[in-house]
Amino acid sequence: MPPVGGETEYASLRAAWASLPEERQALIEDLVAEHSIAWSREQIAPGLMDDEFLKDTPPAPHPLVRTIPETGEKALLVGSYATHVVGRPLEKGRALLAELLEWATQPRFVYRHEWRRHDLVMWDNVGCLHRGRPWDGRHRRVMHRTTLGMR
Repeated sequence: MPPVGGETEYASLRAAWASLPEERQALIEDLVAEHSIAWSREQIAPGLMDDEFLKDTPPAPHPLVRTIPETGEKALLVGSYATHVVGRPLEKGRALLAELLEWATQPRFVYRHEWRRHDLVMWDNVGCLHRGRPWDGRHRRVMHRTTLGMR
């Protein structure tokens, strides 16, 4: 672990949805956003993805609000992969996605984990966003991730 920085933040998309005013929920509940790993990576490292990878990972539509099958809870589906809202003008859709992402990442919905050696953190990737925070690149930040499918 780096001596300073490199934390991971987790934002609850369930709590963000539940805290939205009912009128706002009604306006967005049936919307669909297109998601693309290429879009996400292009924002941080233009040209990172080669043509073959892009061909193998086409954009896909997903509901902006999804129901978690195991619990029946609803959660926003926003993040760096969401490119635009289907059927909406591009800039208006992107503005809505940015607004919802800002809402979902308020401090009241975020847990910040400060890593220590041998830590183990588990999270539900269906109901939260996660991101690593910056650190001094002269130090290594080595982590191992295991993904379990529940379906």
